[in-house]
Amino acid sequence: MKIRCAPCMLWLAVGLCLWLAEEQSGRAEPVPGRYPQASTRALTEDELSKEDAETLSNMRNEVYARHGHRFKTPRLHTLFSEQPWYKPTTDDAGPALSELERKNVALIRSIEKRVQAAAGQKAEAAEAAGWAKLTPEAQAFWTSFRAALRSGDPARITRVAADPFRNGLEPILVKQSDFGSTFRSPRLTRAGFRDSLSTVLPDFVIKQMLKKSPVQTDALLYFYSDPDEAEDSDERVGRIYRFRLRGKAFRLEGVWLAAGPGEFD
Repeated sequence: MKIRCAPCMLWLAVGLCLWLAEEQSGRAEPVPGRYPQASTRALTEDELSKEDAETLSNMRNEVYARHGHRFKTPRLHTLFSEQPWYKPTTDDAGPALSELERKNVALIRSIEKRVQAAAGQKAEAAEAAGWAKLTPEAQAFWTSFRAALRSGDPARITRVAADPFRNGLEPILVKQSDFGSTFRSPRLTRAGFRDSLSTVLPDFVIKQMLKKSPVQTDALLYFYSDPDEAEDSDERVGRIYRFRLRGKAFRLEGVWLAAGPGEFD
């Protein structure tokens, strides 16, 4: 004899569903990435305000990376390509974001802009302080050098930075390694320097020289350029450019590869 109880069967089904849900949630794979909280809970302004702009950018873009966004920016492409969980499948992962993720991304971006603005103001203040420390001769040279860089005229840049200087430019390339330093001193004529300006003064360095001032030590001017974002990750190093005062003019004397700022001799 079978006894059917509709309410009992209903509660049994509900209980079974709840049990299965708990089992599945307990076995769910953890959210991948360094900042899983951006996809799992609502972020707060207080916690985000403690981070720098690069960290905020990484956190924000990691949300898109989890949904397979294909990054075109070299830095982000390299950053996420090194992650085993990253599988690029789309050029626009925006529609795949959850409502929670959209709100977090918007909040991160707003704070990121604020942090970038503050960093920009700090950089401008440092630039002004650095400029004030330069001697009048150095200020005059850097003003004329920036004007030459803005012109984009290789001959003009050569005249300002390296003509005349021992009948040409004599850069010294130095690269640090686990086995010591490698030195190379090729001699370039004025024409040779003019032809190799794209190598000696890459576009990204010129852009930085137009914004930043060098550091002066007696009769020497040192300019440190940040690594180029487009460079290969294994070769992303900064460069140090040294200008020496000869007579009444500064001349570009050497170029160093450097792993970080402040590596002046």
